[in-house]
Amino acid sequence: MRVERRIFRNTAILAIGEIVGQLANFAFVVLLTRRFGVEILGWYSFAMALGTVLSPFVSLGGSTYLTRELAREPASASALFAAFRPVQLSSGLLVWLVMALTALAANVDTAVRLVIVIVGAYHVLLRMVALYLAPSAARERMVGTAVVGGGHRILVAALAATAIVLGFSAPVALLAMPVSAFLSLVAAWAYARRELRAPSTVPCAVNRTALMRAALPFLGTALLAAIYSRGGVLLLTGLRGEVATGLYAAADRLLVPINVVTGTFITAIFPALTRFASEPGHMRELSKRCLRLILLATIPLAALLAIFAADLTSIIFGGRADGAAPVLAMLAPLAVVRGVTSMWMGHCVAIGEEHRAAVAKARAAVAFFVMASSGILALGPMGLAIAAVLAEVLLAWQLRRLLASQEQSDPVWPSTRGVIVAAACAAMVAACLPSLVLPVRAMLVIGTMAFATALFGGVHGHDLRFLVAILRGDGRPGATGSSVTRK
Repeated sequence: MRVERRIFRNTAILAIGEIVGQLANFAFVVLLTRRFGVEILGWYSFAMALGTVLSPFVSLGGSTYLTRELAREPASASALFAAFRPVQLSSGLLVWLVMALTALAANVDTAVRLVIVIVGAYHVLLRMVALYLAPSAARERMVGTAVVGGGHRILVAALAATAIVLGFSAPVALLAMPVSAFLSLVAAWAYARRELRAPSTVPCAVNRTALMRAALPFLGTALLAAIYSRGGVLLLTGLRGEVATGLYAAADRLLVPINVVTGTFITAIFPALTRFASEPGHMRELSKRCLRLILLATIPLAALLAIFAADLTSIIFGGRADGAAPVLAMLAPLAVVRGVTSMWMGHCVAIGEEHRAAVAKARAAVAFFVMASSGILALGPMGLAIAAVLAEVLLAWQLRRLLASQEQSDPVWPSTRGVIVAAACAAMVAACLPSLVLPVRAMLVIGTMAFATALFGGVHGHDLRFLVAILRGDGRPGATGSSVTRK
């Protein structure tokens, strides 16, 4: 199958699973907030952030490492799994114990402690699931990943909603999370057994110590990403309390749909980028085109989030998250920059530059915490939002320089000027018509953005040709006169 067709198919499969799952998860968070208030949302977000920071130690970088290595050498799947499994079991137990000790040491009531322990178990089980899905991801068979990922979130929402409607407490409702994660682990284990029985899989000797050492850069990258994305929530809780954390979490939650779309797209193209490691010209072309598609999607969506921030927070959270609107408006550009950095991070890993990418992530994380500490003290959740955007911009600049040093980068931002101008025009229309009812104002803003995008050439002919190539899989030439295809 040609690369364009494969990318489209895998992106569609992953996107369907993620979108359905995230919609269910979003409904669960909204219901949790409406029923128990922003304070419980704050503690839930703290526990999720702590679990996200600690969970990379469960797989120790094994999931991403296995995906890359199995994409290169599928025959090594059985031996690599035999080496990783026992390590993951012991490390997972240790991570959960750390979460439990944190809950016991916290100066909070029993219900909050139970929330932290329950969410910790959920994160450990999910990391185990990711390891078992690595063989199918490496072979670009994304159905299992989509079904498990989307299915467990639907189950969480259904079980938790039932518990909430029946009047149970927040900890009881949150028990739906580890229960669904455990069922997902069983399903992933069964799916992995089928993959490992593939005829191409042959046993080979693996040095476990060397294997763990080789996976360490991936652990470092995952840990830095977790600290970078969730460490601010931990810092906000410590400095400003659970209410401020709840407000920030409510705003951040509304970025999830955009992050899901870009994340699934990048996950789908990662194996293709890896296979093109020996063909830098094709890799650079594929990366540039995919990045441009990400920007064409995220810039208008981020602009709409910022324009309608107050309306969205009021409608969705029903007044339980007053104060989240300005935080959402400040966070909106993060969706665009994060799409860029995620794409470039995957590109760096595909060409074997994960060490330098991890260093860039570490620098951005340090800068983030320095800015976040002072920002939170001065402005609360708004200060954290500002720090998150600035740190992501710093990371993008570093990754851009890294790829340029490997001759793997082409300018993309100049070709997105039309979309940026269109977003600015839509913002001006919204500012001039604040008194209009929401449906009319929304139609005018979206119509202005669409018209300005066409007027200023926001979408180019080569974007359409690339989309046609993806949909048809026929590898017809794009704007550069060549096609990114491989049979």
